[in-house]
Amino acid sequence: MKNFVKWFRIIALVAVIGFAFAACDLPPADELDGTTWKATYTYTIQSNTQTAKYTLTCKSPNFTIITVYPDGHDMTQTGTYKISGSTVTFTTSTGGSYTATLSGNKLTMKSSEIELVYTKQ
Repeated sequence: MKNFVKWFRIIALVAVIGFAFAACDLPPADELDGTTWKATYTYTIQSNTQTAKYTLTCKSPNFTIITVYPDGHDMTQTGTYKISGSTVTFTTSTGGSYTATLSGNKLTMKSSEIELVYTKQ
């Protein structure tokens, strides 16, 4: 009977430890992993002011940017990102790249044409 109680306690302890590990969430791979960011860009064409909406979703090391234009059509860009300090480099699946600066809940992405300031959601 003593052996049974001893083995029962060991099995119970192993089960508790196993359930504790199973219940733990893994930490994010980096600061952007599992996050969603939003930005808008307002521009004027022939005296007509319009606003495009951007949604950036990150799942390390991949990203997706969905741009919704005022007329309702959208464009999706995908690729990978790398973080070095506060600098984030986004490389699109088509070979383009963007550099961004991460500061708290703001991600400032610059291209040759525009600057977008994304806010963490």
